[in-house]
Amino acid sequence: MFFKGPHPEVISLPEAPPLPKEDLNQSTTKEKDTLQGRGLTGFEKIILEAAFDSDSSADLTSSTDSLPSPLSDSEPLIPETDQANSSVYRFLTAFPYENRAPYTHFEGLDPNFDPHQSLLTKKFPKAEFWKDTSEHYPSYQKGSSKIFEIKFTRKLPQLAQHFSILVLRNEETKTFQVSAPIFLENLSERLKKFLNNPSPASLRVHTLVTPFEFCFHDIPNPKQFSYLQLKGYRSDQSPHFAYFHHDKEIAQKIIQSQHHSWGTTFPATILLKWNLSSPAQPFVELIKIESFRWD
Repeated sequence: MFFKGPHPEVISLPEAPPLPKEDLNQSTTKEKDTLQGRGLTGFEKIILEAAFDSDSSADLTSSTDSLPSPLSDSEPLIPETDQANSSVYRFLTAFPYENRAPYTHFEGLDPNFDPHQSLLTKKFPKAEFWKDTSEHYPSYQKGSSKIFEIKFTRKLPQLAQHFSILVLRNEETKTFQVSAPIFLENLSERLKKFLNNPSPASLRVHTLVTPFEFCFHDIPNPKQFSYLQLKGYRSDQSPHFAYFHHDKEIAQKIIQSQHHSWGTTFPATILLKWNLSSPAQPFVELIKIESFRWD
């Protein structure tokens, strides 16, 4: 299930300085080595070495012909884990937009959304790391969808530096692609902005959550509530929470779930709203858990 509300706001990223010519040639050579698939064993290591080769953001504008087309049935099979890692790497480093598009899954975006006027056209900072974390979440341990965690080397204004994304397998092209709506949602910090600005508006969001059965927080009538700890973005800031009543359908949904019990962290699609009934103590209320997945 995807976010189908208003698309994330467009924020201009500052242009990264161009690589020196000799570094660019060196980076291009390493990229071509990786794309040629030399030694599939340790494939991820080769990708990581290429990614960390420069202090600047990756710039592929002078080597667009080195970017591969989607796999065809006649090409050798690559282990699925390596395919997903490779696609995330190419999505993060490809530039301009036309080179990123093959590694982008657009389903779920607002019909009026124009990718050419979005963050997808910008050059991202270099990734400090990206890793497949699907094994930590039972709902993603099987199947072709994956949850990746990524972190950029630097923080940009109003944008997230460290967050999770959804990676999906395109059965037509036989490649993995990064979910554009969830990537943009988490990159633009929609959840963080909602949590920092009490308002009557509600928010449907894809985030990592951890449910807790008993509440001792400073909110009105805390003993009536259970709560979710929200982990939509990762930082050193204090955690945020969304509260719900013990006897509501939400609690029963968690109790009856086989893999999503109290104290476990998992991806979820949820609906949030600020409870402003006590102006001196506003808090975020969990209206609904729509799914224990992001897709």
